[in-house]
Amino acid sequence: MLCLLAADMNSGRDMGPTAAVGVLCALLAMMTLLPALLVVLGRRVFWPT
Repeated sequence: MLCLLAADMNSGRDMGPTAAVGVLCALLAMMTLLPALLVVLGRRVFWPT
């Protein structure tokens, strides 16, 4: 996403850092929130009861 900083069009250049921050926030949530939810909910997440 940060490669968009080198884009010729100004609209794409402004979008690059914003998209990179969004991807990093999603990665952080995936690595912290998802495992915590799996610990709390256990196997019920994967099997309908």
